[in-house]
Amino acid sequence: MNKSSGESSSGETTTTASTCIYIDPLYCNRLLQISIGSAMFIASSSVMVLIMLVIIAQFKS
Repeated sequence: MNKSSGESSSGETTTTASTCIYIDPLYCNRLLQISIGSAMFIASSSVMVLIMLVIIAQFKS
């Protein structure tokens, strides 16, 4: 499940990127910044959750 979704999304992003470059580079750049920002936010928040879980596990044991 994870593999197929990753493959499809990467294919979509490359197509979107190529169309963006031809149509509207500034708009594409903004989209890229937003997507990178949200990806970083999701990654950092999931790391925080993992750290919290580890701390809770330490206290319980």
